[in-house]
Amino acid sequence: MEKVSRVSIGVFVVILVLPTWAHALEVGLARIQDGEVRVMGKGAAKDASISWQGAAVTTSTGGGSFNFSSSNIPATCVGTLSDGVTTLFIAVSGCTAAGVTVPSTVALVAATGQTVSYAIGDDGFYRKGVPAPNPRFTDNLDGTVTDNLTGLIWLKEGGCFSPTLWLGALAAADRLRDGVCGLSDGSVAGSWRLPNRNELLSLLHDGSGLPLDHPFIKPEEPEYFYWSSTTYPNGPTTAWTVRIFQDGYQDRASKAQDANLVIGVRGGF
Repeated sequence: MEKVSRVSIGVFVVILVLPTWAHALEVGLARIQDGEVRVMGKGAAKDASISWQGAAVTTSTGGGSFNFSSSNIPATCVGTLSDGVTTLFIAVSGCTAAGVTVPSTVALVAATGQTVSYAIGDDGFYRKGVPAPNPRFTDNLDGTVTDNLTGLIWLKEGGCFSPTLWLGALAAADRLRDGVCGLSDGSVAGSWRLPNRNELLSLLHDGSGLPLDHPFIKPEEPEYFYWSSTTYPNGPTTAWTVRIFQDGYQDRASKAQDANLVIGVRGGF
């Protein structure tokens, strides 16, 4: 488990502001459409052969974008995408297989579960939102956890990095890769990022922290807040933080003075 001190983070910030890798493979769409997996993305190597689940499916354009459909729906709802340089593990929305359901990305607001109505027009009256998938989280056994509600892929190790300042948190998430923090997912530096405020909040169960049966590894200090990448609009020297392992409480902290924990995420639309 890699621990990063505040001093070392400060050094890496300068290096990572201007990344040296040639491209960063990413997917903007991966969902079931007309009985096939539809995938769109960018950042591939120029004219690269794009493979899905180990089979070549298309070639990227000169600009690195790609678009394909495949009848190969992964049994776990998490497929393998590669451009020959980078390999990503992608949660397919709208997928139901092997006891896992990943909802469609058209509506990823979770239902609260309230069924009793106390007044016409309240939550119990409409019961809106996506039912919580079962299981909610999938441990991918490679250092990552897939949220089957949102399709986001999270770093499993919640205590890999020591508390750090905001710029250090951005840098730490950006340099996550295979071989670091228990990852064996084939990811490279630039594949991960610091989650925004809404993404952190999406992890919460009934607004009170992660579900009890979550597969994440808790930090030694679960009462610590986690940095988001979202700046507080009325105070640009501060950013939003969320206490995801304890009570789901959200607050804002000084970017330059307060040290908080770091968790990485990838994917999203």
